[in-house]
Amino acid sequence: MSQHEEEQIENLKRFWQDYGTPILVGVAIAVSALAGWRYWQAEKMDSATKAATVFQDMLGRPSAAS
Repeated sequence: MSQHEEEQIENLKRFWQDYGTPILVGVAIAVSALAGWRYWQAEKMDSATKAATVFQDMLGRPSAAS
C-alpha cells in the first residue's frame, strides 16, 4: 500500500471518528421524519375516507367505497 493510500485511509478514519455520530443521527432523524410524515398522511386519508362514508350513509346514498 502506498503512502498516499495510507494517508487517505487515515483521513477517512479521522473524518468518521469526528463526524460519524452526527451523520448517523441526522440520517436517523430524517428517516424517522419521513416515516412519521407518511404515517400522518395515511391517517389523514383514512380519516377522510371514513368521514365521507359516514356522510354518504347519513344522506342515505350508497357510498363509492361499498
